[in-house]
Amino acid sequence: GYIFTLELFPTLYRTTALVMASAAARVGSLSSPLIAMLSVVHPVLPLGVYGAIVLAAGVSSILLWPETLNMNFTETLEESETLASSPNTWLKCASKNKIKQSSHH
Repeated sequence: GYIFTLELFPTLYRTTALVMASAAARVGSLSSPLIAMLSVVHPVLPLGVYGAIVLAAGVSSILLWPETLNMNFTETLEESETLASSPNTWLKCASKNKIKQSSHH
């Protein structure tokens, strides 16, 4: 997660973004035992909560984050905005497969 965070933000904001990502990870670490204690309510509840969090993170990473493969680090905020507005290759693949499947029917 830290490498991807560094790739997304321009040089001027890179350290701040890394600190925010680290803080979010620490909040997750702190909340983990509390979520585990939900087993008192129902034994499967912690698994459902962890699963929902992972699913939400996976879907948001596919929908929100741009592909950074073979890209240079951005230096300015404008470069980062251009990168952020570029289409995600995962979404392109999914839409191409959907078009192919609908044309076969």
